[in-house]
Amino acid sequence: MTKKIYLSLPIAILSLLIIWKINYAFVSAQNGWVNLIWSCSSYTPPMYYGKALPVPGSQVEVIADVKLPGFNLKDLTFEWSLDGERYPAFDKKQYFKFVVDKPPYSYHLVNLEILDKNKKTISLKFLHIPVVKPQVILADISNGRPKIINGGVKIFSPKTLKFKALPYFFNISSIYELNYFWKLDEQTAQTLNPKNPQILQLTVSQSRETIKKTLHLFISNKFNLEENQWATTNIIYTPNIASK
Repeated sequence: MTKKIYLSLPIAILSLLIIWKINYAFVSAQNGWVNLIWSCSSYTPPMYYGKALPVPGSQVEVIADVKLPGFNLKDLTFEWSLDGERYPAFDKKQYFKFVVDKPPYSYHLVNLEILDKNKKTISLKFLHIPVVKPQVILADISNGRPKIINGGVKIFSPKTLKFKALPYFFNISSIYELNYFWKLDEQTAQTLNPKNPQILQLTVSQSRETIKKTLHLFISNKFNLEENQWATTNIIYTPNIASK
């Protein structure tokens, strides 16, 4: 069974998911609710089934899903705050947008206070939105389907290997907005097809000795070189004794 790719994200990233939950809620209307749902513009691969997480520079949108029986939504005022600062431009709107300007491993605090036409508070909500670093994961696609590499690649006979870079959370809309730099040990490795720079093909030849190589990948945003990440993995070729 193929593992979902999001399970292979670094533990430091996954641990931030616990702060998606809303930390405080007050709703005065019976049988009513106010839920805050957020999304961001950062890139994720097509096979990623998780939530895109913001990095510095990402655009974030928070939407208020509101059900307040007995209240006309047109009469309500939505007061949005970000990190303690009010944003009057979004009053009367059920959504709030902002650009992340905090460093990785921090968070933004979004507050929403809903008032009725008499300016009485009928709901309070707030949530934390984590800020992370862009990530890149190496996958082995030698057999077609991407297989996330954990612990290196071990082979026992000559073989052609194909690797694919899977970038996460960069401020891009396409993988072609990234620079890709591949190296095998200290030697630059060239991709075969410039149209697919995220894919590298290597051929491991016959040898009587065990061979160990380290594959390095460094990627950066073409429009913001400070937005970058790297990944490494080991390739170990051990001759099959039975074939000698």
